[in-house]
Amino acid sequence: MAIDSYSLCPGGTGKKIKFCCDDLLAELKTLDRMMEGEQYVAALRHLESVESPDAPRACLLTLKIQLLRATQRDEDARAAVDHFRKHFPDNSIALAESAINAAIDGDGPAAMQLLQQSLSGSGEELYAQVYGAMSVVAQLLASSGMIRSARALWHLQTMANSNDPHPRELLTKISRSDAVPLLLKDEPPLAECPEDVAWKDQFDRALEPLAGANWAETARRLENLAEQVPQQPAVWQNLAILRSWLADQPGAIAAFEKLASLDIPLEDAVEARATAMLLSDDPLGDATDGLRLTFPVGDADELAGLVSTWKHAVAVPFDAATFREQSKEEVPPKIMFWLLDRPTPDSAEGLTLDTVSTVLGQAMLFGRQTDREARLVLMGATSAQREEVVSLLGQVANGQITGEPEQEVIAQVSATRSLLRRPWRLPPDASRETIRSLGEQNIERTVMEEWPGVKLGVLNGRSAEEVAAEGDKKVLVLATILILEGWIRQLGDPADLNRLRSKLGLPTLGPIDPENISPADLPLVRLHRVMVERLADDALLAGFHRAVVYGAHEATDVFGRELIERPKIADDQKQQALAVLVENERDSDRALGYVERGRQLAETLGQSSAAWDFNELELRMARGEAEEGSRLFEHLRREHLREPGVAEALRDFLIRAGVVDAQGRPVEPELPPDAVPEPPQDEPAAGLWTPDSEQSTKEKPKLWTPDMG
Repeated sequence: MAIDSYSLCPGGTGKKIKFCCDDLLAELKTLDRMMEGEQYVAALRHLESVESPDAPRACLLTLKIQLLRATQRDEDARAAVDHFRKHFPDNSIALAESAINAAIDGDGPAAMQLLQQSLSGSGEELYAQVYGAMSVVAQLLASSGMIRSARALWHLQTMANSNDPHPRELLTKISRSDAVPLLLKDEPPLAECPEDVAWKDQFDRALEPLAGANWAETARRLENLAEQVPQQPAVWQNLAILRSWLADQPGAIAAFEKLASLDIPLEDAVEARATAMLLSDDPLGDATDGLRLTFPVGDADELAGLVSTWKHAVAVPFDAATFREQSKEEVPPKIMFWLLDRPTPDSAEGLTLDTVSTVLGQAMLFGRQTDREARLVLMGATSAQREEVVSLLGQVANGQITGEPEQEVIAQVSATRSLLRRPWRLPPDASRETIRSLGEQNIERTVMEEWPGVKLGVLNGRSAEEVAAEGDKKVLVLATILILEGWIRQLGDPADLNRLRSKLGLPTLGPIDPENISPADLPLVRLHRVMVERLADDALLAGFHRAVVYGAHEATDVFGRELIERPKIADDQKQQALAVLVENERDSDRALGYVERGRQLAETLGQSSAAWDFNELELRMARGEAEEGSRLFEHLRREHLREPGVAEALRDFLIRAGVVDAQGRPVEPELPPDAVPEPPQDEPAAGLWTPDSEQSTKEKPKLWTPDMG
């Protein structure tokens, strides 16, 4: 729409051009036409010819920042933002642009604070720059682990612009992410004020700024109220929620801890305390150092020969050119290998936790260079494994490692997480069922034998079994168990830690009668405990859909298994439930049973069964049943190839299986099918989640579902 005198000033003044910058109307029209035609360089030159450094105008500064960013003059854009803010400190666009700069610098709390000031000064008009800043800040917050802050901004965007699908898509993606704990995905409603209290008017007034998305002012008013009524759960619950929206992690942690200490039901207190812990960088206070160890080497060629025949080392193939590009090293290593704690057994028969080999780290052996001596670099070991690593390498080196390693801390790794997920190197004949059995054995040993004795910083350096009997520590210990339970579920394993709670003399978690509370009102971490057999069909469907949307896999299974048995549930809804159950199911026999039920339903409805054939194909190949897999592949090619999506799905399957590349050419596998880890990474409270990259620990094959075209 063409600019005229009655258009809103583009500089965030809130006035029409006629009453703000009418003298610049002709220039604004010219700049608008040039920008519409993407003549950014010429537009910038024209703008600079008419602006006055001594008398800055908000409209010209706004357009200048846009043009500087469009021409990739990022530093000049940053300087222009600072200039804008200096002369117009309360301008909503200047504040929004400053929020973007803070986000670029990686300072989420500062970016949110500036964005809040921008939103509070925007009035009824939400400028495009402010809306865009919300997107930039939300993505930074999500990638920094401040999940609730990011979710709050995306929700605000959906209310401000219902036609923009991007924030809804990101909300969906983060909700389904296995990297985000259920406690941080939850969206608890703001608490209502108790009736008949003297401070009700103050409580209601405290929430009034929410109508303008002024969360900071709301939090400030609640803080004032909390000083007057310091023992009121409703005040502290709302304050905790608002501070988490504001990316005030320390403030949110303090508020959730205070809430947990008040007179509220035990389970509410445990969840509040666990939420506070998850908002910290080290939830259980058990972080250990992930190391890079650099060993000086004498004769690299001799050491390479020794390692090549060593049963504690497994060579990792690599492409030298790709290595140079990704590592920025000029010279690639002579060899790269995984260091194992024990040799890999020849067969998976009789494999146990005591005989399976574990990867201690990834090693790279570099020869002597012009400016560097020969060296062996090992990454991935923790400080607790350092002595074992040094001892093992000393055994094979035959004197070629010539001194103590140089040590560098490259990550912080939770000791509890390390116990839960151990990187095994499996024999080539290890089946999916063998791997599942090992995982279950490891969880059992970790939970019931090892973890109760682990010293945790959150327990002041004591273990759960040491403090469980102390009454004043009950909520804290139960919160650590709730976090442990959630981490196990994130790995895709079933998690019922009531045996651990009983062992420690703590209250257990029982089934929840839906007559007393609707599944829609339950926290996500409790949803799997609902007595689903007592739900009406519509409530059952609603609970199932909620569990799916938020990636609550255990609840999904509970609701889904009940749903497929209900006679009045529509067959198409049962098919959707069966597809989800197949994807979640760890027992391949049970998963195949779901596939067969889905296939039968499709045929009964006169629909194609191709989706179910694909699901079975994935399962058969994962079980190592190549003959059955080949039969299904040929069946799909012969009977379903002309159906929509089938040819593409077959091609994608072959690409994922490593049989062909994206151009359809045969390829050779580059790595052996071993369970090997990546070097340890920093572990923020929520697990590092970014909108463009999903970190799932379940490692499930992608299934083709009936609703895919």
